[in-house]
Amino acid sequence: MNIFITGKRNCGKTTLLESVLDKLNKTYSGFESRPYYENEATKGYCFHSFVDVSKNDTIFSKGRNGNTEVFEIFGVECLENSLSDDSKIIIMDEIGRFESNAVKFLSILEKCLDSEKNILGILKKEYLPHIEKIKGRNDVYIFDMDNEDKDKIYNSIVKLMGKER
Repeated sequence: MNIFITGKRNCGKTTLLESVLDKLNKTYSGFESRPYYENEATKGYCFHSFVDVSKNDTIFSKGRNGNTEVFEIFGVECLENSLSDDSKIIIMDEIGRFESNAVKFLSILEKCLDSEKNILGILKKEYLPHIEKIKGRNDVYIFDMDNEDKDKIYNSIVKLMGKER
Protein backbone atom coordinates (compact mmCIF):
# COMPACT_ATOMS: atom_id res chain seq x y z
CA MET A 1 0.00 0.00 0.00
CA ASN A 2 1.55 3.28 -1.14
CA ILE A 3 -0.22 6.35 0.24
CA PHE A 4 0.83 9.96 -0.14
CA ILE A 5 -0.68 13.18 1.21
CA THR A 6 -0.23 16.47 -0.61
CA GLY A 7 -1.48 20.01 -0.11
CA LYS A 8 -0.36 23.58 0.21
CA ARG A 9 2.34 24.54 2.68
CA ASN A 10 1.39 24.46 6.39
CA CYS A 11 -2.01 22.84 5.80
CA GLY A 12 -1.40 20.05 8.34
CA LYS A 13 0.04 17.22 6.21
CA THR A 14 2.60 16.09 8.78
CA THR A 15 0.12 16.46 11.63
CA LEU A 16 -2.33 14.25 9.74
CA LEU A 17 0.40 11.68 9.04
CA GLU A 18 1.34 11.62 12.75
CA SER A 19 -2.33 11.17 13.72
CA VAL A 20 -2.63 8.20 11.38
CA LEU A 21 0.54 6.64 12.86
CA ASP A 22 -0.82 7.12 16.39
CA LYS A 23 -4.09 5.42 15.44
CA LEU A 24 -2.46 2.49 13.64
CA ASN A 25 0.06 1.83 16.42
CA LYS A 26 2.40 -0.06 14.04
CA THR A 27 6.17 0.00 13.82
CA TYR A 28 7.61 2.38 11.25
CA SER A 29 10.89 3.47 9.75
CA GLY A 30 11.81 5.99 7.07
CA PHE A 31 12.43 9.70 7.46
CA GLU A 32 11.03 13.15 8.00
CA SER A 33 12.21 16.65 7.19
CA ARG A 34 12.56 18.70 10.35
CA PRO A 35 12.99 22.46 10.47
CA TYR A 36 16.10 23.91 12.03
CA TYR A 37 16.13 27.33 13.61
CA GLU A 38 18.45 30.26 14.12
CA ASN A 39 17.29 33.05 16.43
CA GLU A 40 13.86 31.39 16.64
CA ALA A 41 13.35 31.62 12.86
CA THR A 42 13.20 28.65 10.50
CA LYS A 43 16.36 28.74 8.40
CA GLY A 44 16.08 25.42 6.59
CA TYR A 45 15.49 21.71 7.05
CA CYS A 46 17.39 18.66 8.20
CA PHE A 47 17.01 15.00 7.30
CA HIS A 48 15.86 12.93 10.29
CA SER A 49 15.92 9.13 9.98
CA PHE A 50 13.74 6.84 12.10
CA VAL A 51 16.33 4.06 11.63
CA ASP A 52 20.03 3.98 12.41
CA VAL A 53 22.16 5.88 9.91
CA SER A 54 25.78 6.97 10.13
CA LYS A 55 24.82 10.63 10.71
CA ASN A 56 21.31 11.77 11.63
CA ASP A 57 19.64 15.20 11.58
CA THR A 58 21.84 16.43 8.74
CA ILE A 59 20.94 19.83 7.27
CA PHE A 60 19.95 19.54 3.62
CA SER A 61 18.53 22.99 2.96
CA LYS A 62 19.28 26.54 3.91
CA GLY A 63 16.65 28.84 2.51
CA ARG A 64 15.98 27.74 -1.06
CA ASN A 65 19.39 26.09 -1.50
CA GLY A 66 19.50 22.32 -1.13
CA ASN A 67 22.21 19.71 -0.67
CA THR A 68 21.47 16.65 -2.83
CA GLU A 69 24.39 14.78 -1.22
CA VAL A 70 22.42 14.39 2.03
CA PHE A 71 19.81 12.33 0.16
CA GLU A 72 22.41 10.44 -1.86
CA ILE A 73 24.23 9.31 1.28
CA PHE A 74 21.96 9.40 4.34
CA GLY A 75 18.66 9.16 2.46
CA VAL A 76 19.82 6.06 0.60
CA GLU A 77 21.18 4.56 3.83
CA CYS A 78 17.89 5.30 5.62
CA LEU A 79 15.68 3.75 2.94
CA GLU A 80 17.92 0.69 2.53
CA ASN A 81 17.79 0.12 6.30
CA SER A 82 14.05 0.71 6.28
CA LEU A 83 13.57 -1.96 3.62
CA SER A 84 15.52 -4.52 5.63
CA ASP A 85 14.16 -3.86 9.13
CA ASP A 86 11.03 -5.32 10.76
CA SER A 87 8.90 -2.17 10.50
CA LYS A 88 5.47 -2.38 8.88
CA ILE A 89 5.48 1.16 7.42
CA ILE A 90 8.09 3.36 5.73
CA ILE A 91 7.50 7.07 6.32
CA MET A 92 8.58 9.56 3.63
CA ASP A 93 7.95 13.08 4.91
CA GLU A 94 8.44 14.81 2.54
CA ILE A 95 9.40 14.25 -1.08
CA GLY A 96 10.11 17.60 -2.74
CA ARG A 97 12.45 19.60 -4.95
CA PHE A 98 15.72 18.88 -3.15
CA GLU A 99 15.59 15.22 -4.20
CA SER A 100 15.29 16.12 -7.91
CA ASN A 101 18.93 15.31 -8.73
CA ALA A 102 19.44 12.58 -6.12
CA VAL A 103 19.55 9.68 -8.59
CA LYS A 104 20.49 6.94 -6.09
CA PHE A 105 17.88 8.18 -3.61
CA LEU A 106 15.12 8.20 -6.24
CA SER A 107 16.13 4.69 -7.30
CA ILE A 108 15.86 3.29 -3.75
CA LEU A 109 12.61 5.22 -3.29
CA GLU A 110 11.23 3.29 -6.30
CA LYS A 111 12.38 0.02 -4.68
CA CYS A 112 10.47 0.99 -1.55
CA LEU A 113 7.33 1.66 -3.58
CA ASP A 114 7.74 -1.73 -5.28
CA SER A 115 8.34 -3.55 -1.98
CA GLU A 116 5.97 -5.38 0.34
CA LYS A 117 6.26 -2.55 2.90
CA ASN A 118 3.47 -0.04 3.35
CA ILE A 119 4.50 3.50 2.41
CA LEU A 120 2.98 6.57 4.03
CA GLY A 121 4.41 9.82 2.74
CA ILE A 122 4.00 13.43 1.86
CA LEU A 123 4.53 14.90 -1.59
CA LYS A 124 5.32 18.56 -2.02
CA LYS A 125 2.57 20.18 -4.07
CA GLU A 126 4.80 21.22 -6.90
CA TYR A 127 5.27 20.00 -10.46
CA LEU A 128 8.49 17.99 -10.48
CA PRO A 129 9.20 14.97 -12.73
CA HIS A 130 9.94 12.57 -9.86
CA ILE A 131 6.76 13.61 -8.02
CA GLU A 132 4.69 13.23 -11.19
CA LYS A 133 6.19 9.76 -11.67
CA ILE A 134 5.09 8.74 -8.17
CA LYS A 135 1.62 10.21 -8.70
CA GLY A 136 1.30 8.37 -12.01
CA ARG A 137 1.83 4.91 -10.54
CA ASN A 138 -1.17 2.57 -10.46
CA ASP A 139 -0.31 1.39 -6.95
CA VAL A 140 -0.32 4.83 -5.29
CA TYR A 141 -3.17 6.57 -3.47
CA ILE A 142 -2.94 10.38 -3.40
CA PHE A 143 -4.93 12.46 -0.92
CA ASP A 144 -5.01 16.22 -1.53
CA MET A 145 -5.75 18.25 1.59
CA ASP A 146 -6.67 21.24 -0.56
CA ASN A 147 -9.54 19.35 -2.17
CA GLU A 148 -10.71 16.88 0.48
CA ASP A 149 -11.90 17.04 4.08
CA LYS A 150 -9.11 16.29 6.57
CA ASP A 151 -11.26 13.91 8.65
CA LYS A 152 -12.34 12.03 5.54
CA ILE A 153 -8.69 11.66 4.45
CA TYR A 154 -7.73 10.47 7.92
CA ASN A 155 -10.48 7.82 7.97
CA SER A 156 -9.66 6.68 4.43
CA ILE A 157 -5.95 6.28 5.18
CA VAL A 158 -6.57 4.44 8.46
CA LYS A 159 -8.93 2.05 6.65
CA LEU A 160 -6.47 1.48 3.79
CA MET A 161 -3.46 1.07 6.08
CA GLY A 162 -5.37 -1.47 8.12
CA LYS A 163 -5.18 -3.73 5.06
CA GLU A 164 -1.52 -4.70 5.21
CA ARG A 165 0.28 -6.20 2.26
